Amino acid sequence: MLESINRIVKDVARNDEGLSSLLNDLLRSLDIRNEPERERSIIPEDIEDRIKRVAQRGIGRSINLIPSDKKGSCREYCLVLAFNKWNSKSKKKPGFKGVAQRVINYWLKCNDVNKGTIILTTAWDEKDFQEKFKTPFANYASDLGKTVAVILLTPASISIQYLK
Repeated sequence: MLESINRIVKDVARNDEGLSSLLNDLLRSLDIRNEPERERSIIPEDIEDRIKRVAQRGIGRSINLIPSDKKGSCREYCLVLAFNKWNSKSKKKPGFKGVAQRVINYWLKCNDVNKGTIILTTAWDEKDFQEKFKTPFANYASDLGKTVAVILLTPASISIQYLK
């Protein structure tokens, strides 16, 4: 597991050192790295609460959190949580599809300020992503200095689903 996390952090670093540092600090703060290998799931049951606490502290960085009850100004980095089924559009606990349009709207509004976005998700539908979201994600990431990383967390692994 530690090897996967280190590889992901290095892969993100090739695109954006700051975003990679945020991801590394976030994962370290969550103690995902320290979960015993024998455990059935690498994802702590309270991961969403842990991430929100870490994001609210900002880990020394200027970040936006989606979803959030608070509306704030645009920030350099954006952390997005999609910890429900792919199609869930719940306002409080959306899935990837439920946050994707919010993220795209955020990018349009904050294009001049935002440099990088990390989306943590627990569900993935490659076909739906390719059909509905790949183009707007690629368009945003095509701007010089913009990076988008979608990280899939499952009970057994962590992997990059999209990185540009």
